[in-house]
Amino acid sequence: MLVCAHQLWSEAIKILKGDYTVRAIKEHKMDQAIIFCRTKINCDNMQQYFIQQGGGPDSKSHQLSCFCLRGDRKPNERKTNLERFKKK
Repeated sequence: MLVCAHQLWSEAIKILKGDYTVRAIKEHKMDQAIIFCRTKINCDNMQQYFIQQGGGPDSKSHQLSCFCLRGDRKPNERKTNLERFKKK
């Protein structure tokens, strides 16, 4: 039974992470942030959450514009995205 409770908490935290991240960005009026995720899937889920909120990689002027820099992306894509981040 303890394993089930642990799994439920884990799933709840995954669901709330996007919401809490957006709240922190807005509350602290962040212009830029780097959000670290433990897994590639968590990174994709966070990006998908931002897209659902109106942001994403194609929303350059939106407060929640974002992109993933995770390891299995093409090196040129990661380099380009990092340069975009540096330039705001």
